Amino acid sequence: MSDSLREDILQSEAGQRMIETVTPIYDNSYVGLWMFEAMGREWDSFIAIIESLKTELDPETTTWMLPLWERRYGITPPGGATTEQRRAAVIQMRALPSPMTPYRLEKYLETVTGRTVEVIENVDDYTFGIIITGGDDDAPMSLESLRSHIRRHKPSHMAYDLTMQAETGISIKVETAYWRFYYGFSGTLPEVNYTGGTDGRTITAHPEGGAFSYPYLPCGIYTTGGMTI
Repeated sequence: MSDSLREDILQSEAGQRMIETVTPIYDNSYVGLWMFEAMGREWDSFIAIIESLKTELDPETTTWMLPLWERRYGITPPGGATTEQRRAAVIQMRALPSPMTPYRLEKYLETVTGRTVEVIENVDDYTFGIIITGGDDDAPMSLESLRSHIRRHKPSHMAYDLTMQAETGISIKVETAYWRFYYGFSGTLPEVNYTGGTDGRTITAHPEGGAFSYPYLPCGIYTTGGMTI
């Protein structure tokens, strides 16, 4: 507790300025001081908004006005986009000409999508290609919004082919081992041979559809020492 009721209740800067304009009869009024505090808080919020316009009117530093910037340029941000990515898209839209060169289109789409983009000229008559390469950790992206951006900035007489691809990797382990193929008794013909892999899954080999043939000799015939008996 402070020495006076005014210091305990009146914390708003605007409220403190307000009470200085009236007689000091409210310094010990519980209700009066809370009235000035309530009005002062409203004015503090309003003043904070006015002060924030110094940064909100610039897309490089905007925060709560970012959706308004995006609406101005018709940008639909991809799901999961960070504030910095959304700011970059606004800055790119504000600075780029329309239509633009292939290089500028690449940089523009990289800014909008957050992915690697390659623009290839003359993939067909009056057609250029766009290849967008993403990764496993990329944020979701609106395809319709992307097409809208391309249509807005491509040359009007040109068509385009859009290819979306993702980088991934696979690890293959090579292992040498011996596999035993059992020889059935005379008069039996195995329909399916089963062999097991090291990962526990079963590989099914169908002789009639495979590329390897294991001849099954008739009963009473076998090979030894290079001679057939």
